[in-house]
Amino acid sequence: DDFVEIYNHSNKPLNLKNWMLANIDDDTVANHKPVATSDLILLPGEYLAFTTDKNALQQHYTQAAYARIVEIPALPSYNNDSGTVVLITNRNRISDRFSYMADAMHFPLLESFDGVSLERMDFDRPTQDAGNWHSAAQQHGFATPGYVNSQYYPNANGDHVFGLGGELFSPDNDGYQDVMNFNYRFTETG
Repeated sequence: DDFVEIYNHSNKPLNLKNWMLANIDDDTVANHKPVATSDLILLPGEYLAFTTDKNALQQHYTQAAYARIVEIPALPSYNNDSGTVVLITNRNRISDRFSYMADAMHFPLLESFDGVSLERMDFDRPTQDAGNWHSAAQQHGFATPGYVNSQYYPNANGDHVFGLGGELFSPDNDGYQDVMNFNYRFTETG
């Protein structure tokens, strides 16, 4: 079953009552589906996954955090190959929007992308930064609904002008040192 996971990157609790998921149809935000019709609080630093079949999701993805999965009546359709996920607030404003293309964003050595989630690595980087997404690790069952992303890798540059995100790099999609971040911070552009 499909699912959409959200994360509260703010320092405030969010009440998701009357928030919606949507997609893009003919260049228009469409197919609005509510994620909660009553109070649903997402605390800072927490994940929630939305699906139409909580039990099936838990059975398919063994790393799912069952208590952090919310079953809803319907999701907008999201094509496996490409599409756009839109999160809309209770004031009808776009909170976040992610356009994806599986062929360009998934780990290229995977035999199939079916059942493999794209995971955001760093919440401080822009949502649409294609380099900020990676296929979920095989050792974590290719998805971690409601739980910390298997490919979570925040920027650790600190005060350095240039730094590497680690000492080793092993891009074999086993969930361990698959990604190397090159971090830089200059005082002026260019």
